[in-house]
Amino acid sequence: VDNILSAYNTLIHGLPQEETNVKNVIIKTSMGPTIRVGETKEHIEKRLKSDVKETPKKEKSDVKKQVKEEKK
Repeated sequence: VDNILSAYNTLIHGLPQEETNVKNVIIKTSMGPTIRVGETKEHIEKRLKSDVKETPKKEKSDVKKQVKEEKK
């Protein structure tokens, strides 16, 4: 939390109109979901469930084809 606040404060004080230039603050870990600062736990869980439903699962054969195409 201290690192996030430090980065946020440094960014804000470097902008001409400070906080009025920032619409959203989003935190993202390497492999985790995005989380908006100020978002409630219930909203995050609901959004994650809808993201899982919308993401089509790829078959192994589709992934292998994609890897072969990228190598070309």
